[in-house]
Amino acid sequence: MSFHTIDRRRVRALRCGLWSVFVLASLLVILVLLDRGADGGWVALALTGALVGLAIGHRWMKDEGGVPVLTYHSISDDGGWLPWRSNVVTPETFDRHMRMLRERGLGVIRTRDLIEARQNGKTLPPRPVVVTLDDGALDNWVAALPILRRWGVPATLFVSLDFIENGNAVRPSLDDVEAGTVSRDALNWRGYLNWAEIEMIRREGLVDIQPHGIDHGRVDIGPREVGELTPANWRKLAWVQWRAIKGPKADWHLWEAPPVAPIGTKLRENAPALAAPAWRDEGGLETTEAFEARLREHLERPARVLGQSDVFCWPENATCDTARRIACEVGYRATTAGDGANRPGEDPRVISRVGVGDRIIGFRWPAIEALALWAAIRVFQGNLYWYFPLLALGLLRKAMRFTPRRLVRR
Repeated sequence: MSFHTIDRRRVRALRCGLWSVFVLASLLVILVLLDRGADGGWVALALTGALVGLAIGHRWMKDEGGVPVLTYHSISDDGGWLPWRSNVVTPETFDRHMRMLRERGLGVIRTRDLIEARQNGKTLPPRPVVVTLDDGALDNWVAALPILRRWGVPATLFVSLDFIENGNAVRPSLDDVEAGTVSRDALNWRGYLNWAEIEMIRREGLVDIQPHGIDHGRVDIGPREVGELTPANWRKLAWVQWRAIKGPKADWHLWEAPPVAPIGTKLRENAPALAAPAWRDEGGLETTEAFEARLREHLERPARVLGQSDVFCWPENATCDTARRIACEVGYRATTAGDGANRPGEDPRVISRVGVGDRIIGFRWPAIEALALWAAIRVFQGNLYWYFPLLALGLLRKAMRFTPRRLVRR
């Protein structure tokens, strides 16, 4: 069973690179001819060749047809509880993004609509786009759902079983702030969804709940040491604790010290748990049978508990052909972690996504955040001219690292 997809990211970069080289080379040739006082005929010939080349290159730079699947994580006023700040988007930025999707006429669809279109020929609206949220943070209930509801944007929420909190009462959200029953300062932004909130989301129907595995873990893949836990990195490497704790671990952000693996614990080469066989000290890599059994458990149990098996979202966007095959056998219609653009001709069982962040240039600037998202969408759809604004923003972000923080803090 093959799960082949074209690595569209490399193709985009190659096309933009070749187009840029051609443009610069054409300009250089024309400038040299003019500088040397060449006959007008030669200049006209060079200019004609350049225009013909650009016309041909235009077909390279515009290849519409991709379907962007946007990936968010935390939508929060208080992202400090997560050591991965790149995963945090403010509610204001998220609201601006959702409004932009509607105002620019994009056809926002559900993940299952995309699957139906790719596998069964269902018709999609013009310029379709999908919105997804990973990990099931509490702020998805507090902020993301009210904003999605405000703009009528459907989405898919991927949750990991071990990171669902106990609790049978829903907590206040931005809707309650608007209603005047609580203040924004009183909202709790830290932690994960509980079962009551998941059930409320499911009943409303605007957001689908789909599996993101069990423990979002990693495994050692060899004996080579690559580092150790320190006071500075143990939170960012929380997976070291997660894998040693069986069952619920949604309160990990409250830990004041490593509860299981202490500071000084040696780290070995590792990988996302559903992407590679694990290393066993007593016998090397786990056997094929053991690896497949572990994969099957992490795919079957979430589907059974959540009652959903349309699409599986691989933790850390990492997987392998063995895992994809077993996902199909378990009953998932599609899984994430593709490198394509969700086009005809790509494997319809593989969904490719694009991550969305905040502070694209190192600090918050709402207009720039909206521009960056629009550029990313257009590149994913196939308009590669928008690659250059993205490149410029990336270079600007690198430059801002050398700017004193007091000048850019917002």
